Amino acid sequence: LLNLSISILLAQFLFLVGSGQTGSKAGCVFIAIVLHFAFLASFSWMSIIAFDTWRAFSFSGQSAMRSDKAKQRQRIMKRLAIGYLSVFVLVIILTALDQSGAFAIRYGGSKGCWINNGDANLYIFVIPVSLALVWNAVFFVLTVKAIRVAKQQSRAAVNEGDQKRDIVVYAKIASLMGFAWVFGILAAFISEYLMFPFVIFTTAQGVFIAVSFVFTRR
Repeated sequence: LLNLSISILLAQFLFLVGSGQTGSKAGCVFIAIVLHFAFLASFSWMSIIAFDTWRAFSFSGQSAMRSDKAKQRQRIMKRLAIGYLSVFVLVIILTALDQSGAFAIRYGGSKGCWINNGDANLYIFVIPVSLALVWNAVFFVLTVKAIRVAKQQSRAAVNEGDQKRDIVVYAKIASLMGFAWVFGILAAFISEYLMFPFVIFTTAQGVFIAVSFVFTRR
C-alpha cells in the first residue's frame, strides 16, 4: 500500500506541476519519462494488491501466505521487482528506442511533457493500463466471491448491518484498483464528458486510500 501511495503521489504531483513545463526540452523529456514510469508503476502496484487481496481472503491464499520471515522477505523482494524494477527496465528500453529513433515515442514536446505520439501512447500506456484494469476487475470479483464464501462457511447469520459493512469493505478494496481510469479510456471513444468523473475520482484516489486504510481504527 505504501508503494502504491508513493507511485500515485509521484505521478499526480509531476502531472500537476510538470506536465506543462515545455520551456526546457531536456527537462520536459525527463518529466515525461518519469511520469510514464510513475503511472505504470502505480498500475503495477494496483495489480499486485489486487492479487494479494484475493490471496488474503481465499483459504488457499491464507495458507500460502503463512510462512517464515525468510519467505516473507523473498515475497517482498519479488513484489518490489515486479512493482518497480520491471517497469523501470521497460521505460529505460522505451527511452533508448525513442532516443535512437527506432520507435518514435516522442517523450516531451511543445504539446506537453508526456507521450506526444498518439500511436505510441496507445501501445505503451493505454493498452497496458487497460490490461491492468481487466486483471484488477477479475481479482476484485474473485475477492468478493472469497469473502462471501468465507462468511457462508463460517455459518454466521447475515443481517443488514453485516451487508452494509461488506459493501464498505468492497468499496475500500475497489479504491485500490484504479477503476476510475475506465472513465478516462471510455472518454477517448465515447464522450469527452466522461473526463469529468475521471478527473474527480483519479485525483481523489489518494483521499479514498487515506480514509479507507490510514484514518481508520481497523
